[in-house]
Amino acid sequence: MQEKRIAVARFSALGDVLLLWPVLEAVAAAYPGYKLTLFTRPAFLPHLPEHPGIQKVGLDIDGSHAGLGAQFFFGGAGSEAPTRRFGSTHTPT
Repeated sequence: MQEKRIAVARFSALGDVLLLWPVLEAVAAAYPGYKLTLFTRPAFLPHLPEHPGIQKVGLDIDGSHAGLGAQFFFGGAGSEAPTRRFGSTHTPT
């Protein structure tokens, strides 16, 4: 049987991520058979409490540690490639 998973991504302000935490705790309690993972900025991780049902993963979305492929796809800093996010594209100025 394949493991059941729920992934949540939130990269906005720290306050938004902190306000999301009680919702994640409720989801973890309501679905104990699921593996719940929160993707957020690495700087936010120390501010989030530990929870046995929630895995926290820090992702650098600003491009400071991105390779060439990620900079093209996500439009990293200084990239001349188009930026692609959620189906829309634009050229950085």
